[in-house]
Amino acid sequence: MLARIAICAALAAALAVQEGPRAQRETTGVFILARTIVPHLPPAPLIWRLETFPSEDAARAAASPASVVVKADGKPQAQSYELLAALAILQPGDDVGVHTHPGPEAWYVLAGEQCLETAVGLSRAHTGQTMVAPAATPMKLVITGSSLRRAFFIVLHDAAQPWMGESTWQHKGRCNRN
Repeated sequence: MLARIAICAALAAALAVQEGPRAQRETTGVFILARTIVPHLPPAPLIWRLETFPSEDAARAAASPASVVVKADGKPQAQSYELLAALAILQPGDDVGVHTHPGPEAWYVLAGEQCLETAVGLSRAHTGQTMVAPAATPMKLVITGSSLRRAFFIVLHDAAQPWMGESTWQHKGRCNRN
């Protein structure tokens, strides 16, 4: 599958992602696919979408000057932003411990299912669905269901901050009970 994840607004910045043969991604884990600096965000709300392409050449042709093509299964204060894209392949029952991101995180689930617990509740996503978590939200992600979960995710954040941080928030284990 070849896909481009686009962050769109007045003048869109785009990130192109191509998933390689499944044999190259048999190992579970989180694989950072690309990191690119976006000098300025447009003033309009940001929207992301996933598009498929027949080839890497087609994805490159559709990419903007702020794009990256890779192969793989409030009030902003920053002068520049980092757009991080990754592929996460995890087993049922795996979890990503409590953490935060300094910017919003968005997922597109390629296969399997996941549950996100935050202080305000639970969110679930299955194959073909998306999920978004706001910036600075303590969260715990749990892989649910009975099959391998594969998902693209992006984090758009202040480039001066690390993309992921720890949190002392105590989750209630609700994803494991439902």
